[in-house]
Order: sequence, then C-alpha cells, then structure tokens
Amino acid sequence: MKRKLAGIMALLTLLLNLTGCTKQPVPVPPEEKPLPGKLVALSFSQGSGMVARANFDIRLNREEIEETTFWPEDFELDEQSLKHVPITPEQWADVEKAVLSLWPKLDEYQPAASASSSDEDVFMLDGGDYTNLTLTWETADGTVKKGYAWPSDRRALTLWDLLRELADPRGREIVWYEEPQLKEIYFTHKYRLNTRKNYSFQFYLNTYSEEEPFWELIYYLGKNGDIAKGYLPLAPSDWDAFLALAEDLQLAYFPEPTRSDDYFSCRLRYTDETSLSLILDKETEETLKQFFLDLIEQKG
Repeated sequence: MKRKLAGIMALLTLLLNLTGCTKQPVPVPPEEKPLPGKLVALSFSQGSGMVARANFDIRLNREEIEETTFWPEDFELDEQSLKHVPITPEQWADVEKAVLSLWPKLDEYQPAASASSSDEDVFMLDGGDYTNLTLTWETADGTVKKGYAWPSDRRALTLWDLLRELADPRGREIVWYEEPQLKEIYFTHKYRLNTRKNYSFQFYLNTYSEEEPFWELIYYLGKNGDIAKGYLPLAPSDWDAFLALAEDLQLAYFPEPTRSDDYFSCRLRYTDETSLSLILDKETEETLKQFFLDLIEQKG
C-alpha cells in the first residue's frame, strides 16, 4: 500500500510540473539599504584559537588610531601595542571608501546569548576563530554603534589591508577590487518524458584558448545534443545584449535551491569566482531559451 501511495504522489507531482500548476519561483530584489549616518569610527578585531600570531585589534576614528594590538610580520618581534597614533584625512578617506564599498554586503550581526561580547564589540565566533567589525555612525539623534558580520567579498581584503597598514606600516600594496561582475551563465532543462526537448546553453568568456579571450556559446539541443550541438564564437555586443536581458528579467534575484537535491536550471558565475544556482519560473526559462536560439540562428 505504501509503495502504491508513493507512486500516486510521484505521478501527481509529475503532472503538476507538466501542467505548470506548481507554485512558480519569483525574483526578489533586495531592498535599498540607506546608510545609518556618517561614519565616524571603526573597531575591528580578528583572532584564532588555532593559528599563532593571528590576533589583530584596532580602534580608530577620523583623527587617530585610538588603540591597536598586532603581531608584526617580522617573526623575531613580539606582539605590539600602540595608542593615540595620528592618521591623515587621506588615510581615513581610504578606510571610509573601503567600508562604503562593502555597505550593500554588510549585515547587522546580533550575537547569540552564548557568544563572547563586550559593551563595545560584537563578536562572530566560529570554532575558536572570530572576526569583529563595529562601525560608529553619527546620526541626527547622536552617535550609534552597530556590529556587522564580516562579509564574504574580496573587497573586504582591501579594508583589512588598509587597517593592517595603518597599524603596522610596511608599504603594502593596497588592491582596490571592483564589484564582482557577471562573467558566465549556464542554463539547462531536462525533460523526463520527452528527452528531445532537453537543452543546455553555456555563455562565457573563453580565456583558455591560446588566442585572445573571446565570448563563446556552447549549446546542446536534444538528448546529449542529438538534435544540434556546437561552439559559437560571439561578440562583446552579444554579451551586452544578454546582460540587458538578465537585468530586465531580474535574473540574479530568483531563489536559490534550499536543499542539495533541489533542481536548478540556471547558474551564474562572477569575476570573483563566486556563483549562484537559481530556480527560474517557466516564463523566464522560455525567454532565455528563445534568446539563445535566436543567437544560434543569427550567428551560426
């Protein structure tokens, strides 16, 4: 009986998918996040229970490093502590610029009851390691301190390097990373009942060739490409046309799979090598499919 019921449920699920009666995913763009006020101070702490000489703490405002503790890169030197080290307006401007570039990625962090914390700082603990970022904002109602989770974004490396260079000047090269840009899409759909309707498209910048990098579309139509398959060199203007379509469709804001076995039809890859796996609705899938078919017809 259980097997029979399971079979009926599987059949019903399949019929719902085929008829489009299941709930369709929708894109959810993030809300615009205004700044709390003007940045006037910053506190950063980093440490590890496993890595020696990894601890680094710094508190600074627009005029000075109030206090910092760090391990110099010279392993012959012990931990250093400094107080009231003046900084220039240009140095503070760089710190502020780095923070503001990360602002869309900064989420306020509220520690769990068991997390270590003090009156001034908010800690994020991870198996003995911690990273703490507290920003002080000047608002119409006075100054406000807020703790933020350290973002998974390579632009955070710029802020870290700036703070290390302020505490321990070594002439480090400060790299200003740009906001990650979309560089590849992989789009696919597989049908169980009619495999001839299967398709996959991969549109990306080919940097593996011995020639200059070029935009390329790889496509398979039908099961394993039995209807058509090929490699199609394209122009930068074709990629621009795709980016315009992706923005119009709000492609990057569709939901990601919530389970490892959830089906996704689209993967976006960015210049910082991060990626998004997305679940699209049927209308968006059809629009993307037609875009690529038109490219193949025009350029093939």
